[in-house]
Parts: sequence; structure tokens; C-alpha cells
Amino acid sequence: MKKKKVECHKCKAQEKCCRLGAWVDLEEAKKILALGIKGGDFFHLEKDDNFPSGYKVGTSIEDEPCVFITRDGLCAIHKIDYNLKPSTCKEFPYEDGRLAPIAKYLCVTVKARSKKKKLKRLSMLLMLAFCLGISAAGAYAGERILYSIKPIGGQAEYSDQGIVQLDGKEAKLVIFKTSTFILGDTEKIYYDPATFLPFKVERFVQSWLGKEHIVEEYDQQKYTMTLKKFKDGKLISSEVFPADGPIHNAVTLPFYLRLIRQPPIGWHFKFRLPNVFEVVLDSVVRLRIEGRTYRAYHFASVPKNFEIWIDSVEPFIPIKIKGMGGLSYTLSLDEYSRE
Repeated sequence: MKKKKVECHKCKAQEKCCRLGAWVDLEEAKKILALGIKGGDFFHLEKDDNFPSGYKVGTSIEDEPCVFITRDGLCAIHKIDYNLKPSTCKEFPYEDGRLAPIAKYLCVTVKARSKKKKLKRLSMLLMLAFCLGISAAGAYAGERILYSIKPIGGQAEYSDQGIVQLDGKEAKLVIFKTSTFILGDTEKIYYDPATFLPFKVERFVQSWLGKEHIVEEYDQQKYTMTLKKFKDGKLISSEVFPADGPIHNAVTLPFYLRLIRQPPIGWHFKFRLPNVFEVVLDSVVRLRIEGRTYRAYHFASVPKNFEIWIDSVEPFIPIKIKGMGGLSYTLSLDEYSRE
């Protein structure tokens, strides 16, 4: 496949490509640290067989910019010794000879080229799913999925209650229960079966601080979410959060992704909580959970906040979900059943 030329030396915003950092082979990182660059360091050591040493480290903390970027927006490593610049950085915006999916969000040149090729919004994707014979409303009713929560321990349970009535209209109801030594949290999520956009979420939280009842009310016409907190049956606070488009729900996101059959690498869409993320399918991987190996679609958010793995065969179960916020956690599939 012929590469389209990207002339980085002509770009006036080169630092944009580095605003989320990069993964670097551990052995490369050791050589770079020997340069003694002020403020230079590596983070998040992880095992990864796709890297020569079997391990990778990141050049940023969470979704912060690369720590090796200088005040003039250039690479400190490149300035000292180009030969020691990480191979992933030298090749970017390409990855393994192909345009990297994330390049559409980081590289100014690639982003400009891809404007005309943007995929349609959430509603159009659901229409496509329907045309392929996938009914979001009736699919998977009666499901019960159990997940183990690591590293803090505990269990999460997802149960699909099917279609119910909410304020005179049809809504899909799912219940998501989380139980750890820190807290217990039961969420009743009512959403539009045609668009997967939430109408209302009720949460019943119990922790060492006491009990709390939280209600989220969504206005998908005005793009707002109203958060209400109750104690002893009395309203104690109410706050409105605006967004620039339809607002989604974090719990139902993996179960929306399963409706997109055989998505191509690079598939993406905008997701609001109401903070905005791009959800990108960046690879298809083999993943081993509880003694079983799955072929899974791997979705990641930009900025880096969560990762989702969806089994590639029916019933397309979300088999692993990883949150990378202040309290990192991983949900791994334990048990699946359907009535």
C-alpha cells in the first residue's frame, strides 16, 4: 500500500502529535534516560509482547502531553540524538506501515485530509445496524453478565430488563450493580431503545459515608443533564450540566458498541458524558480471560480514559472494560447467562 506523504517538517503544530505521549520499548527508554534530559521520565510500565523487549512504558501521565516536549514544541530527544528517538515517534503518523488510527486526532495534516471522510453520527450508525437486521430494542433482553473488579476486588452485575414504560413512553431498562469493600452502587438506567441515549438514571449508593440517592435526568433536545441528590427522601442539591450534543451513558457504551458488526479498524464516533471523547477501534486482539481465549475488538478513548474489549462472535459480549481515571479499575468477564 502506497503511503500518502506527510511532510512533518512543514507543519507549524508538530507538538499536537505528542499531546497524549507515546508508548516506548523498555530498552529504548533506558537509553533515553541515560541522556539525562531535564524533566524526562517514563511512566506506566506494562507487559506487551508487541514490543521487542516484551515491555512498554509511556512518555506521559494519563492524558497529559509527552514530558520530552520542549517549550518551542519540539522533541528534546530529537535535538540531542535522533538515533535515540523512539521508533514509534519516528514512524508516526504511521504504525506498522499503515496510517495509525489515532493520527486522525493528533496529526494536523492527517486530520485535515480526513474531514471529508468522517463517519456519520450515532443516529446514522444505529440506522445502519437496524438495516443489517439488528434490533437494539429487543436484542439481548434477559441477559445477566457478571464481572470481577480488579485490583480492588468485588463484583459487578449487568442485567437487561427489556422494554418498560417511563413517563408514558417506551424505554429500555438495564440495572448495573457494583459491590466492593468500598461501596455498593445500584444503577437503574432508562434509555431510548432506538438511539441508546439515556432518559434517566437512578443510583442508590451505600458507603461508609452513608446512603445516597442520585437521579440523572437527560434532555436530549437541549443537550443537558440535571444531577439531583437526595437524602432521607429530600432534595439536597440540583445541578445542570450542558453539552454540545447528545449525552450518552458510560455503562451502556460497551453494549452499544456490540451492535456494530465487523467494524473496520479506525471506526470511531464522538461520545459525551457530557465531557467529549472519541471512541476508536484501534485493533483486533487475542485476549485470555479465565482460561478462555477470545478474539476481541479493542476500543480506546481519546483522550485516554477507558478501554473496551468486545468478543467478535455472537453474542458479542463486552468481555473486559478498563477505566484509567483517578481510580483505575478493570472489569473482567466471570459469567454470562440469558433467560
